[in-house]
Amino acid sequence: MTVLRSIAAHYAQIWHRAYIQYAPPVLKRLQTDTDKSVYQRTPWAWIVIVADLVDTIRDDHSYSASLSRLIQAHPDYVDGLKYPKAA
Repeated sequence: MTVLRSIAAHYAQIWHRAYIQYAPPVLKRLQTDTDKSVYQRTPWAWIVIVADLVDTIRDDHSYSASLSRLIQAHPDYVDGLKYPKAA
C-alpha cells in the first residue's frame, strides 16, 4: 500500500500502469476473475485489495459495491486496470 500511496501522492498515473515493481499479493479468496494474471503486477490488484481493506475496516461491503458500480458504469477503464500497456 505504501507504493500505491507514493504513486498517488506524486500525481503519477495508476490506470494503464504497465509495470508495478512491488505488486501486492492478492488473497486467493479475492481472485474471482477466471484470468488470474489480472492479479499479478497490475493496477487491478490494488483495486481489489483496497476494496477488501475498506470493507474489512467498515465491516460491510458498501465500499466494494459502490466501486463495482462505478467500474461497471465505465467498462472501457477495466482494460487499463486489468491489462495495462506500456506508454
